[in-house]
Amino acid sequence: MEPHGRRSGLLDDSNPQLASVPQLFEAQLGEALDRVARESGWQNVIVYYEFWGAQSVAGLHVPEDPKFLTVFDIAPQGEMLGPVEFRRALEDRVPIAPYLGTMNWTRGLVEQIRRGELPGLPFEGAVAKAKERRSSEIIRAKAKTQAWIERVLEIHGAERGQRLIES
Repeated sequence: MEPHGRRSGLLDDSNPQLASVPQLFEAQLGEALDRVARESGWQNVIVYYEFWGAQSVAGLHVPEDPKFLTVFDIAPQGEMLGPVEFRRALEDRVPIAPYLGTMNWTRGLVEQIRRGELPGLPFEGAVAKAKERRSSEIIRAKAKTQAWIERVLEIHGAERGQRLIES
């Protein structure tokens, strides 16, 4: 985090659905992330997290639905952590995306995700992350469940829904 525990955000009040995020961040992540940063000797950290509720779908949130933040990536000193380092630094300390195991990203695995058959798989799907052995490059891939795709198209319509699916 920034020196002396100061946190700055990029959110403003232009999107009413996100108005509660700064307070939610402080309540759910702030103290624990400060502790991780101090113990790790990080001066600056960029945290990537999902804002969600049980009824949230593709950026639409039900106001009375309780909301949560789940960290899915972190970049201390501007460098993304690899998957092993990410879990080592944050697991059991802050809410993180579920770890589904070490797997080969194959067409068969993507189809299993699409059908929603992977144990522990969230409704939306999965994101895979690997660190190149010979460099510090992080490789990412994602696959969505068919149920999530159909729900996005139902809510947003064909054109906007397809843009969201492909993003």
